[in-house]
Amino acid sequence: MLADTRLSSILCQAGKAVHSFGTPGSHFVRTFLAGLKGTLISAEVLLDNAVWHEGQNLAVGHDWDYSDGYQAIRQVILALPEAGT
Repeated sequence: MLADTRLSSILCQAGKAVHSFGTPGSHFVRTFLAGLKGTLISAEVLLDNAVWHEGQNLAVGHDWDYSDGYQAIRQVILALPEAGT
């Protein structure tokens, strides 16, 4: 259902968003997706603990393969952009 490779577009966009902040320092991207009985029941993508609508739209827009049971994935990514890059 929720293969890590399918989150790559979210992470790529998160990297661009973090880079656009223009300041060095840590930033967090947190994702949570859950499916039950073949249906998405929860989707949340946060950037620095605030709802990140662009990332959430990317996650919800994917054609995830939900099984009949409950499945979920949660990832927390720490981004450390370098100054001047």
